[in-house]
Amino acid sequence: MQKARLATRRGYLPAAAIIILAAITLAVAFVIYFNRDLILKTKKDQQAQQTTVTPSPKPSPASDETVYTDEGTANWKTYRNEEHGFEFNYPEKYFSHPSDSKDVLLLKSDKDAQTWDIRISWYVWNSGVKSINELTNLKNSALFKIGSEDALKLSTGKESKQVGYIFIHNGKEYDFEVNTVSLKIMDDIDQIISTFQFTD
Repeated sequence: MQKARLATRRGYLPAAAIIILAAITLAVAFVIYFNRDLILKTKKDQQAQQTTVTPSPKPSPASDETVYTDEGTANWKTYRNEEHGFEFNYPEKYFSHPSDSKDVLLLKSDKDAQTWDIRISWYVWNSGVKSINELTNLKNSALFKIGSEDALKLSTGKESKQVGYIFIHNGKEYDFEVNTVSLKIMDDIDQIISTFQFTD
């Protein structure tokens, strides 16, 4: 009796285990063989998902900065100031008009109109300020970037038709004041300022 038990443990049990293992292997091979198309399709789908590049959202601009593409301003006119070394673009629909001051640019949507739509004036001086960060404590101001330049935007509120911009460049402070006759034009002003750059 004891010999029979030993025989079962030593001989028949391993043989039964091998048969069960072989049956499981055959079953798995059978399932894989008949489902290979589904498995291949699943693998392809997974690879496609891994290789699909999801465009990352554009970084949100700092503070009040508005981002505009070059496509929207490609055909715009350019105002260039050789004396102070800066330029900016403005929409084709505006006509520039001379003013009483050499530091003021008047833009009109109708060249024969008696009033201007946008008035841009500037004052350039040696203020002793070395970085725009020194001015961030000014009331109603927001620090942001225009191109590669740090700037400070000064505004008295959403309903204001006047906005100011300050740049520090080559040891000088550039103070811009922009006025408009209508709040509807404020978006044009943001786009105009977004094209500002120093040329020196």
